[in-house]
Amino acid sequence: MKDSIKKILFHKHILVNDTERDPERVFEVCFSLAKLLNIKITDGHELATLDILNFASDMIGEDIPEPFYRGFPKTVRELSPDKLLFDQLFHYFKTNGLGDVSRAGHSVFEGDYERLAFTESYLSPDTFIIMNEENAVIEAKSICDELLSSSRPIASSYNEFIKDIYEEYGYFPATIKSKYTAVTLYYDLLKEYPQVAKLIEKTFKLSDIPRAIEITLDFDLDRSDIRHMNLKNRDRKIFANLIDVCISEGRDDVLACYERRADWVGILHHLHYKPKCEAGERFCKAMREGKNLSAYSEFEAAMAKGDVKGATDILLKRKGSSALLRNLNYILSRAKNEDDINYIIEKTETKNTIILIQLLISYENYVREGARSFKFQKLLRLKNYTESSDDVERRKSTLSESTVLMLKNVIRNKLKANLSGRLGK
Repeated sequence: MKDSIKKILFHKHILVNDTERDPERVFEVCFSLAKLLNIKITDGHELATLDILNFASDMIGEDIPEPFYRGFPKTVRELSPDKLLFDQLFHYFKTNGLGDVSRAGHSVFEGDYERLAFTESYLSPDTFIIMNEENAVIEAKSICDELLSSSRPIASSYNEFIKDIYEEYGYFPATIKSKYTAVTLYYDLLKEYPQVAKLIEKTFKLSDIPRAIEITLDFDLDRSDIRHMNLKNRDRKIFANLIDVCISEGRDDVLACYERRADWVGILHHLHYKPKCEAGERFCKAMREGKNLSAYSEFEAAMAKGDVKGATDILLKRKGSSALLRNLNYILSRAKNEDDINYIIEKTETKNTIILIQLLISYENYVREGARSFKFQKLLRLKNYTESSDDVERRKSTLSESTVLMLKNVIRNKLKANLSGRLGK
């Protein structure tokens, strides 16, 4: 088994025996793991070998002391008794210092290594298990599934782990939820393993491609803006092929693509894209010509007419409650009367306690005048933005004190309903 896989399993408190068993050294290895590395083996003691001890030592960064007088050389055998005693004392103090009399000692004849290692220890031991390679492979595949089923991007160090799992055992998960992870793995595997790249292609929809291009541009931090694309020829071919694959396999969610119509016009131009079927021609025409049919376009049209109730319904129906909450201040600032405000607030139904707490904090700290600061994430990096004086002058979404007070009361009531009986009250 490759070390990259063993390292990931080690972080999950699993040691792997991929060699033959060594029954004569089981006690010695388990004792050393306990005494020197503070590792307590709870299962699989019989699989302990010297290779496992050395691997754990490398992972923790602790050197295993060399045996005293290894091989008992001739120079030692010829020493007089007094010189031998001095040499042994010097070696002992050099290796172990003067000792710590504040800690209890035990007889050297005590046989239970767990007692020797862990009794009266100031640190609680790390519990590990030892698996044979067959069971370790099953566990590694399970970790691989768990990593790619998360919507959060995985660390780049895991890419090598997933790649090695496929190289060694021919296994690759069927689904990848994080688009950032999908793009990075796609690029890592495309050249060496095109068959795996084909599997990753199936996780993309047409509306995901602008996001994928942004991630690709982000690999070079000087080119992270999709409006200033300068893709390499290889990347142009990759994304042109992705568009063809998504359209031919029926993953052409054109309505979602309308959300980034301006970006799509630039992408199609930069890729010199030529559609290969009628569906592709219809998509190109929809992006370059005609009316924008996106949810936000319809929402803004209703807002321009002053129909805040209709705009609320459109956003809730086509984008969901989270989109309504993100645009709540904007919609409420255009409300004409208390009836509109009550209607909008009634539509903001959510049972997510965390979102309700975040909303309550934001309205408790609501700034009606002066510059506001915002924090958000873009391509895995935290961004901070503070409004300029021009931004403050142009701002039109300021809420009145009465509206803010009404919102705080509604949110508190929802929190009370959600948390009743859960906090001992």
